[in-house]
Amino acid sequence: MDIKIVIGDYEYSEATIENFSIDKSAKNISHTFNATIGIPPFTSYKDYKEKISLKNQQDIKFYLNNELFMFGVVETIIINMESPKIEISGRSKMVCVVNSQAIVKEYTQRNLVKLITQVFQDNIVKDVSVVNAIGENLKSVPAGRILMKESDTIFNFIDRYAILCRCVAISDNEGNLLLTREGSEKNAVQGFSLEMMLSGQGVSNAQGISYVNDFTNRTRFIELTSAGKTSRFLDNTASAGEKTKTTRIIEDEQVRFYTRERSQYNIGGDGEVLNVNNEWLLRRKRAESESLTVKLTGSNAEDFLNKKPELLQLIKVTNQYAMIENVFMVIAEISTTFSGEGFEVKLLLVPQGSYNFATDAKTFLKSLKSQKKEISQVDAPKLVLPVEPKIKALYSDILDQLWKTQQTGNFSAGNFEAIERVAFKRNIANKKYAPSK
Repeated sequence: MDIKIVIGDYEYSEATIENFSIDKSAKNISHTFNATIGIPPFTSYKDYKEKISLKNQQDIKFYLNNELFMFGVVETIIINMESPKIEISGRSKMVCVVNSQAIVKEYTQRNLVKLITQVFQDNIVKDVSVVNAIGENLKSVPAGRILMKESDTIFNFIDRYAILCRCVAISDNEGNLLLTREGSEKNAVQGFSLEMMLSGQGVSNAQGISYVNDFTNRTRFIELTSAGKTSRFLDNTASAGEKTKTTRIIEDEQVRFYTRERSQYNIGGDGEVLNVNNEWLLRRKRAESESLTVKLTGSNAEDFLNKKPELLQLIKVTNQYAMIENVFMVIAEISTTFSGEGFEVKLLLVPQGSYNFATDAKTFLKSLKSQKKEISQVDAPKLVLPVEPKIKALYSDILDQLWKTQQTGNFSAGNFEAIERVAFKRNIANKKYAPSK
Protein backbone atom coordinates (compact mmCIF):
# COMPACT_ATOMS: atom_id res chain seq x y z
CA MET A 1 0.00 0.00 0.00
CA ASP A 2 1.41 3.35 -1.07
CA ILE A 3 1.55 5.99 1.69
CA LYS A 4 2.64 9.60 1.85
CA ILE A 5 2.32 12.62 4.12
CA VAL A 6 2.08 16.14 2.73
CA ILE A 7 2.98 19.03 5.04
CA GLY A 8 2.86 22.44 3.45
CA ASP A 9 4.41 22.10 0.00
CA TYR A 10 6.63 19.14 0.82
CA GLU A 11 5.71 15.49 0.31
CA TYR A 12 7.20 12.83 2.59
CA SER A 13 7.32 9.35 1.08
CA GLU A 14 7.32 5.96 2.80
CA ALA A 15 11.13 6.02 2.82
CA THR A 16 11.16 8.83 5.38
CA ILE A 17 7.97 7.96 7.32
CA GLU A 18 8.99 5.97 10.39
CA ASN A 19 5.49 5.58 11.80
CA PHE A 20 2.10 7.21 12.18
CA SER A 21 -1.14 6.58 14.02
CA ILE A 22 -4.58 7.97 13.17
CA ASP A 23 -7.54 7.55 15.51
CA LYS A 24 -11.10 8.14 14.31
CA SER A 25 -14.10 7.88 16.61
CA ALA A 26 -17.82 8.48 16.23
CA LYS A 27 -17.75 9.87 19.77
CA ASN A 28 -15.43 12.73 18.80
CA ILE A 29 -16.06 15.43 16.23
CA SER A 30 -12.32 15.74 15.61
CA HIS A 31 -9.94 12.86 14.83
CA THR A 32 -6.37 12.68 16.18
CA PHE A 33 -3.00 11.72 14.73
CA ASN A 34 0.69 11.47 15.56
CA ALA A 35 3.63 10.71 13.28
CA THR A 36 7.39 10.35 13.29
CA ILE A 37 9.23 11.42 10.13
CA GLY A 38 12.94 11.01 9.48
CA ILE A 39 14.67 14.17 8.27
CA PRO A 40 15.40 13.56 4.56
CA PRO A 41 18.92 14.13 3.14
CA PHE A 42 19.72 17.76 2.36
CA THR A 43 22.58 19.57 0.62
CA SER A 44 22.36 23.03 2.19
CA TYR A 45 20.55 25.05 4.80
CA LYS A 46 18.26 26.37 2.07
CA ASP A 47 17.51 22.79 0.98
CA TYR A 48 16.86 21.84 4.61
CA LYS A 49 14.35 24.68 5.09
CA GLU A 50 12.44 23.61 2.00
CA LYS A 51 12.17 20.02 3.19
CA ILE A 52 11.41 20.87 6.82
CA SER A 53 8.74 23.48 6.26
CA LEU A 54 6.97 22.69 9.51
CA LYS A 55 4.91 25.32 11.28
CA ASN A 56 2.47 25.03 14.13
CA GLN A 57 -1.20 24.93 13.04
CA GLN A 58 -0.07 23.97 9.55
CA ASP A 59 -2.19 21.72 7.34
CA ILE A 60 -1.16 18.06 7.06
CA LYS A 61 -2.58 15.41 4.75
CA PHE A 62 -2.25 11.63 5.01
CA TYR A 63 -2.71 9.62 1.82
CA LEU A 64 -3.24 5.89 1.34
CA ASN A 65 -2.97 4.74 -2.28
CA ASN A 66 -3.18 8.39 -3.38
CA GLU A 67 -6.54 8.88 -1.65
CA LEU A 68 -6.92 11.32 1.20
CA PHE A 69 -7.24 9.43 4.49
CA MET A 70 -7.10 12.39 6.85
CA PHE A 71 -6.77 16.17 6.61
CA GLY A 72 -5.43 17.52 9.88
CA VAL A 73 -3.76 20.43 11.61
CA VAL A 74 -0.33 20.17 13.26
CA GLU A 75 -0.54 21.14 16.94
CA THR A 76 2.73 19.81 18.39
CA ILE A 77 6.21 19.70 16.79
CA ILE A 78 9.27 18.06 18.34
CA ILE A 79 12.55 18.05 16.38
CA ASN A 80 14.93 15.41 17.71
CA MET A 81 18.38 16.52 16.53
CA GLU A 82 20.18 13.39 17.74
CA SER A 83 18.29 10.91 15.58
CA PRO A 84 17.50 13.13 13.53
CA LYS A 85 13.71 12.97 13.20
CA ILE A 86 10.55 15.00 13.64
CA GLU A 87 7.63 14.05 15.87
CA ILE A 88 4.31 15.72 15.20
CA SER A 89 0.77 15.37 16.49
CA GLY A 90 -2.56 17.09 16.05
CA ARG A 91 -6.19 16.75 15.14
CA SER A 92 -8.39 17.00 12.08
CA LYS A 93 -9.50 20.43 10.90
CA MET A 94 -12.59 20.26 13.09
CA VAL A 95 -10.33 21.09 16.04
CA CYS A 96 -11.29 24.70 15.32
CA VAL A 97 -14.80 24.11 16.70
CA VAL A 98 -14.00 21.86 19.67
CA ASN A 99 -12.67 24.42 22.13
CA SER A 100 -13.83 27.62 20.44
CA GLN A 101 -16.21 29.82 22.38
CA ALA A 102 -18.94 31.18 20.15
CA ILE A 103 -20.71 34.51 19.80
CA VAL A 104 -23.89 34.48 21.89
CA LYS A 105 -26.72 34.80 19.42
CA GLU A 106 -30.24 33.61 18.70
CA TYR A 107 -30.85 32.02 15.29
CA THR A 108 -34.01 31.51 13.22
CA GLN A 109 -32.64 29.22 10.48
CA ARG A 110 -34.14 25.72 10.85
CA ASN A 111 -32.29 24.02 8.02
CA LEU A 112 -29.45 22.36 9.95
CA VAL A 113 -26.83 22.68 7.20
CA LYS A 114 -27.58 26.38 6.70
CA LEU A 115 -27.74 26.93 10.46
CA ILE A 116 -24.27 25.47 11.08
CA THR A 117 -22.87 27.32 8.04
CA GLN A 118 -24.22 30.56 9.51
CA VAL A 119 -22.60 29.75 12.87
CA PHE A 120 -19.26 29.14 11.11
CA GLN A 121 -19.53 32.49 9.32
CA ASP A 122 -20.44 34.36 12.52
CA ASN A 123 -17.45 32.87 14.35
CA ILE A 124 -14.97 33.16 11.46
CA VAL A 125 -14.49 29.40 11.05
CA LYS A 126 -12.73 29.19 7.71
CA ASP A 127 -11.97 26.35 5.30
CA VAL A 128 -14.52 24.02 6.90
CA SER A 129 -17.64 22.94 5.03
CA VAL A 130 -20.81 21.19 6.19
CA VAL A 131 -21.41 17.88 4.37
CA ASN A 132 -24.90 16.38 4.48
CA ALA A 133 -24.62 12.61 3.99
CA ILE A 134 -28.32 12.12 4.78
CA GLY A 135 -29.77 14.21 1.98
CA GLU A 136 -33.40 15.24 1.94
CA ASN A 137 -34.18 12.96 4.90
CA LEU A 138 -32.26 15.26 7.26
CA LYS A 139 -34.81 16.73 9.65
CA SER A 140 -35.20 20.43 10.30
CA VAL A 141 -34.54 21.88 13.74
CA PRO A 142 -37.74 21.37 15.82
CA ALA A 143 -39.84 24.27 17.06
CA GLY A 144 -38.37 26.34 19.88
CA ARG A 145 -35.63 28.92 20.38
CA ILE A 146 -32.28 28.26 18.69
CA LEU A 147 -29.86 29.89 21.06
CA MET A 148 -26.07 29.91 21.23
CA LYS A 149 -25.57 30.10 24.99
CA GLU A 150 -22.76 31.92 26.73
CA SER A 151 -21.40 28.61 28.04
CA ASP A 152 -21.50 26.94 24.61
CA THR A 153 -18.55 26.00 22.47
CA ILE A 154 -19.28 25.74 18.76
CA PHE A 155 -19.05 21.96 19.13
CA ASN A 156 -21.62 21.82 21.96
CA PHE A 157 -24.04 23.82 19.86
CA ILE A 158 -23.57 21.61 16.79
CA ASP A 159 -23.82 18.40 18.80
CA ARG A 160 -27.03 19.53 20.52
CA TYR A 161 -28.86 20.41 17.32
CA ALA A 162 -27.50 17.43 15.39
CA ILE A 163 -29.16 15.13 17.93
CA LEU A 164 -32.42 17.06 17.62
CA CYS A 165 -32.26 16.52 13.85
CA ARG A 166 -31.57 12.79 14.33
CA CYS A 167 -28.00 12.68 13.07
CA VAL A 168 -24.40 12.40 14.25
CA ALA A 169 -21.82 15.15 13.67
CA ILE A 170 -18.28 13.88 13.01
CA SER A 171 -15.29 14.80 10.86
CA ASP A 172 -14.88 13.35 7.37
CA ASN A 173 -11.52 12.50 5.74
CA GLU A 174 -11.18 16.04 4.38
CA GLY A 175 -11.64 17.55 7.84
CA ASN A 176 -15.11 18.92 7.12
CA LEU A 177 -18.17 18.54 9.34
CA LEU A 178 -20.09 15.43 8.30
CA LEU A 179 -23.76 15.01 9.26
CA THR A 180 -24.48 11.31 9.05
CA ARG A 181 -26.29 8.34 10.57
CA GLU A 182 -25.61 4.68 11.15
CA GLY A 183 -25.31 2.87 7.82
CA SER A 184 -27.63 0.18 6.52
CA GLU A 185 -26.87 -3.45 5.72
CA LYS A 186 -27.13 -2.51 2.05
CA ASN A 187 -24.23 -0.07 2.46
CA ALA A 188 -22.13 -2.29 4.74
CA VAL A 189 -18.43 -2.93 4.05
CA GLN A 190 -18.51 -4.98 0.86
CA GLY A 191 -16.35 -8.01 0.14
CA PHE A 192 -14.85 -8.14 3.62
CA SER A 193 -16.06 -9.68 6.87
CA LEU A 194 -14.29 -10.15 10.17
CA GLU A 195 -13.63 -13.79 11.05
CA MET A 196 -12.34 -14.80 14.49
CA MET A 197 -12.51 -18.57 14.88
CA LEU A 198 -11.72 -20.90 17.75
CA SER A 199 -8.50 -22.89 17.33
CA GLY A 200 -8.99 -25.63 14.75
CA GLN A 201 -12.47 -24.34 13.75
CA GLY A 202 -11.55 -22.35 10.67
CA VAL A 203 -9.41 -19.57 9.23
CA SER A 204 -9.30 -16.21 11.01
CA ASN A 205 -8.46 -12.91 9.34
CA ALA A 206 -8.62 -10.87 12.55
CA GLN A 207 -7.72 -11.17 16.19
CA GLY A 208 -10.32 -10.56 18.84
CA ILE A 209 -8.86 -8.45 21.65
CA SER A 210 -11.84 -8.21 23.98
CA TYR A 211 -15.59 -8.57 24.15
CA VAL A 212 -17.33 -6.48 26.81
CA ASN A 213 -20.91 -6.87 27.94
CA ASP A 214 -21.19 -4.72 31.05
CA PHE A 215 -24.55 -3.57 32.37
CA THR A 216 -23.16 -1.86 35.46
CA ASN A 217 -23.14 1.54 33.74
CA ARG A 218 -26.76 1.25 32.69
CA THR A 219 -29.84 2.16 34.68
CA ARG A 220 -33.31 0.81 34.21
CA PHE A 221 -34.95 4.22 34.40
CA ILE A 222 -33.92 7.40 32.62
CA GLU A 223 -35.68 10.53 33.79
CA LEU A 224 -36.05 13.46 31.39
CA THR A 225 -37.05 16.87 32.65
CA SER A 226 -38.24 19.96 30.85
CA ALA A 227 -38.88 23.57 31.83
CA GLY A 228 -41.98 23.88 29.66
CA LYS A 229 -45.27 22.15 29.11
CA THR A 230 -44.97 18.82 27.27
CA SER A 231 -48.54 17.62 26.95
CA ARG A 232 -47.73 15.39 23.99
CA PHE A 233 -46.01 12.93 26.29
CA LEU A 234 -47.42 13.65 29.72
CA ASP A 235 -50.74 13.93 31.46
CA ASN A 236 -50.00 17.58 32.10
CA THR A 237 -53.04 19.41 33.45
CA ALA A 238 -51.43 22.86 33.39
CA SER A 239 -53.31 25.51 31.44
CA ALA A 240 -51.97 26.71 28.10
CA GLY A 241 -48.85 28.82 28.45
CA GLU A 242 -48.35 27.95 32.11
CA LYS A 243 -44.73 27.14 32.92
CA THR A 244 -44.42 23.86 34.75
CA LYS A 245 -41.66 21.39 35.41
CA THR A 246 -42.60 18.22 33.60
CA THR A 247 -40.97 14.84 33.79
CA ARG A 248 -40.94 11.84 31.55
CA ILE A 249 -39.47 8.57 32.72
CA ILE A 250 -38.40 6.05 30.11
CA GLU A 251 -37.55 2.47 30.91
CA ASP A 252 -34.80 0.35 29.39
CA GLU A 253 -36.36 -3.09 29.51
CA GLN A 254 -33.09 -4.76 28.57
CA VAL A 255 -31.96 -4.02 32.12
CA ARG A 256 -33.29 -6.87 34.21
CA PHE A 257 -32.71 -5.48 37.70
CA TYR A 258 -34.55 -2.44 38.97
CA THR A 259 -32.34 0.33 40.25
CA ARG A 260 -33.21 2.90 42.83
CA GLU A 261 -31.26 5.72 41.27
CA ARG A 262 -32.31 7.24 37.99
CA SER A 263 -30.17 8.89 35.34
CA GLN A 264 -31.53 12.42 34.98
CA TYR A 265 -31.23 14.63 31.93
CA ASN A 266 -32.56 18.17 31.52
CA ILE A 267 -33.03 18.42 27.79
CA GLY A 268 -35.32 21.21 26.73
CA GLY A 269 -38.90 22.28 26.47
CA ASP A 270 -40.88 20.56 23.71
CA GLY A 271 -42.06 17.04 23.07
CA GLU A 272 -39.90 16.52 19.99
CA VAL A 273 -36.79 17.32 22.02
CA LEU A 274 -37.76 14.77 24.65
CA ASN A 275 -38.60 12.11 22.10
CA VAL A 276 -35.34 12.36 20.14
CA ASN A 277 -33.13 12.52 23.21
CA ASN A 278 -35.00 9.60 24.73
CA GLU A 279 -34.00 7.33 21.85
CA TRP A 280 -30.46 8.70 21.70
CA LEU A 281 -29.81 8.22 25.42
CA LEU A 282 -31.03 4.64 25.45
CA ARG A 283 -28.90 3.69 22.47
CA ARG A 284 -25.81 5.42 23.87
CA LYS A 285 -26.20 3.44 27.08
CA ARG A 286 -26.50 0.22 25.11
CA ALA A 287 -23.46 0.99 22.95
CA GLU A 288 -21.41 1.73 26.04
CA SER A 289 -22.41 -1.53 27.70
CA GLU A 290 -21.55 -3.91 24.83
CA SER A 291 -18.57 -3.75 22.47
CA LEU A 292 -16.07 -5.88 20.60
CA THR A 293 -12.46 -4.80 20.02
CA VAL A 294 -10.73 -6.34 17.00
CA LYS A 295 -7.23 -6.12 15.53
CA LEU A 296 -6.11 -6.72 11.93
CA THR A 297 -2.47 -6.87 10.86
CA GLY A 298 -0.37 -7.20 7.71
CA SER A 299 -2.18 -7.99 4.46
CA ASN A 300 -5.53 -8.38 6.25
CA ALA A 301 -5.24 -4.81 7.54
CA GLU A 302 -4.36 -3.54 4.07
CA ASP A 303 -7.23 -5.48 2.49
CA PHE A 304 -9.60 -3.90 5.01
CA LEU A 305 -8.28 -0.38 4.40
CA ASN A 306 -8.62 -0.89 0.65
CA LYS A 307 -12.39 -1.24 1.22
CA LYS A 308 -12.39 2.42 2.40
CA PRO A 309 -14.29 1.76 5.64
CA GLU A 310 -16.13 4.64 7.28
CA LEU A 311 -17.25 5.35 10.80
CA LEU A 312 -20.81 4.16 11.51
CA GLN A 313 -20.63 1.74 8.59
CA LEU A 314 -21.82 -1.81 9.23
CA ILE A 315 -19.54 -4.82 8.87
CA LYS A 316 -20.40 -8.51 9.20
CA VAL A 317 -18.68 -10.17 12.14
CA THR A 318 -18.10 -13.72 13.35
CA ASN A 319 -16.37 -14.15 16.69
CA GLN A 320 -16.71 -17.68 18.01
CA TYR A 321 -15.13 -16.73 21.34
CA ALA A 322 -18.02 -14.34 22.02
CA MET A 323 -20.52 -16.61 20.19
CA ILE A 324 -21.21 -13.93 17.58
CA GLU A 325 -22.09 -15.52 14.24
CA ASN A 326 -22.53 -13.56 11.00
CA VAL A 327 -23.90 -10.49 12.79
CA PHE A 328 -23.72 -6.94 11.49
CA MET A 329 -22.00 -4.56 13.91
CA VAL A 330 -21.30 -0.83 13.76
CA ILE A 331 -17.78 0.56 13.33
CA ALA A 332 -17.57 3.07 16.19
CA GLU A 333 -13.79 3.59 16.18
CA ILE A 334 -10.97 3.00 13.69
CA SER A 335 -7.34 3.24 14.80
CA THR A 336 -4.83 2.89 11.97
CA THR A 337 -1.12 2.46 12.73
CA PHE A 338 1.81 2.20 10.33
CA SER A 339 5.36 1.23 11.28
CA GLY A 340 8.30 -0.70 9.87
CA GLU A 341 6.29 -3.87 10.46
CA GLY A 342 3.44 -2.70 8.23
CA PHE A 343 -0.14 -1.77 9.01
CA GLU A 344 -2.24 -2.54 12.05
CA VAL A 345 -5.91 -1.61 12.39
CA LYS A 346 -7.93 -1.73 15.60
CA LEU A 347 -11.70 -1.50 15.49
CA LEU A 348 -14.23 -0.85 18.22
CA LEU A 349 -17.52 -2.43 17.19
CA VAL A 350 -20.89 -1.91 18.86
CA PRO A 351 -24.29 -3.56 18.27
CA GLN A 352 -26.31 -2.64 15.22
CA GLY A 353 -28.79 0.10 16.07
CA SER A 354 -26.48 1.84 18.55
CA TYR A 355 -26.41 5.02 16.45
CA ASN A 356 -29.98 4.94 15.18
CA PHE A 357 -32.79 7.26 16.18
CA ALA A 358 -36.51 6.72 16.47
CA THR A 359 -38.36 7.18 13.21
CA ASP A 360 -40.65 10.21 13.44
CA ALA A 361 -44.18 10.25 12.07
CA LYS A 362 -43.30 11.89 8.75
CA THR A 363 -40.50 9.44 8.00
CA PHE A 364 -42.74 6.54 9.01
CA LEU A 365 -45.45 7.65 6.59
CA LYS A 366 -42.91 8.30 3.85
CA SER A 367 -41.54 4.77 4.20
CA LEU A 368 -45.03 3.36 3.81
CA LYS A 369 -45.64 5.53 0.76
CA SER A 370 -42.35 4.46 -0.82
CA GLN A 371 -43.49 0.86 -0.55
CA LYS A 372 -46.69 1.88 -2.37
CA LYS A 373 -48.84 0.51 0.41
CA GLU A 374 -52.10 1.95 1.64
CA ILE A 375 -52.64 1.94 5.36
CA SER A 376 -55.59 -0.37 4.86
CA GLN A 377 -53.27 -2.91 3.17
CA VAL A 378 -50.75 -3.04 5.98
CA ASP A 379 -50.86 -6.22 8.00
CA ALA A 380 -51.00 -4.93 11.57
CA PRO A 381 -49.30 -7.91 13.28
CA LYS A 382 -46.32 -7.63 10.91
CA LEU A 383 -45.95 -3.87 11.22
CA VAL A 384 -42.83 -2.98 13.21
CA LEU A 385 -43.18 0.37 14.94
CA PRO A 386 -40.06 2.35 15.95
CA VAL A 387 -40.88 2.82 19.63
CA GLU A 388 -39.73 1.58 23.00
CA PRO A 389 -41.52 -1.55 24.32
CA LYS A 390 -43.04 0.41 27.20
CA ILE A 391 -45.34 2.37 24.90
CA LYS A 392 -46.41 -0.35 22.47
CA ALA A 393 -49.92 -0.08 23.91
CA LEU A 394 -49.98 3.55 22.84
CA TYR A 395 -49.07 2.75 19.24
CA SER A 396 -51.58 -0.10 19.06
CA ASP A 397 -54.18 2.51 19.87
CA ILE A 398 -52.72 4.84 17.24
CA LEU A 399 -52.92 2.13 14.59
CA ASP A 400 -56.61 1.60 15.33
CA GLN A 401 -57.15 5.31 14.74
CA LEU A 402 -55.03 5.27 11.56
CA TRP A 403 -57.19 2.62 9.95
CA LYS A 404 -60.31 4.67 10.69
CA THR A 405 -58.68 7.87 9.43
CA GLN A 406 -57.48 6.22 6.21
CA GLN A 407 -61.06 5.40 5.30
CA THR A 408 -61.96 9.08 5.35
CA GLY A 409 -59.06 9.95 3.03
CA ASN A 410 -57.81 12.61 5.46
CA PHE A 411 -54.39 11.15 6.30
CA SER A 412 -51.21 13.16 6.91
CA ALA A 413 -48.24 13.42 9.23
CA GLY A 414 -50.00 16.18 11.14
CA ASN A 415 -53.03 13.97 11.46
CA PHE A 416 -50.77 11.15 12.73
CA GLU A 417 -49.37 13.39 15.46
CA ALA A 418 -52.83 14.58 16.49
CA ILE A 419 -54.00 10.99 16.82
CA GLU A 420 -50.83 10.22 18.77
CA ARG A 421 -51.58 12.94 21.32
CA VAL A 422 -55.18 11.81 21.77
CA ALA A 423 -54.20 8.16 22.03
CA PHE A 424 -51.54 8.86 24.62
CA LYS A 425 -53.92 10.86 26.81
CA ARG A 426 -56.53 8.10 26.56
CA ASN A 427 -53.99 5.45 27.51
CA ILE A 428 -52.89 7.48 30.53
CA ALA A 429 -56.52 8.00 31.55
CA ASN A 430 -57.08 4.23 31.30
CA LYS A 431 -53.81 3.62 33.16
CA LYS A 432 -52.47 1.50 30.29
CA TYR A 433 -49.28 3.53 30.45
CA ALA A 434 -47.91 5.62 33.26
CA PRO A 435 -44.43 6.77 34.24
CA SER A 436 -42.61 4.04 36.11
CA LYS A 437 -41.99 4.52 39.79
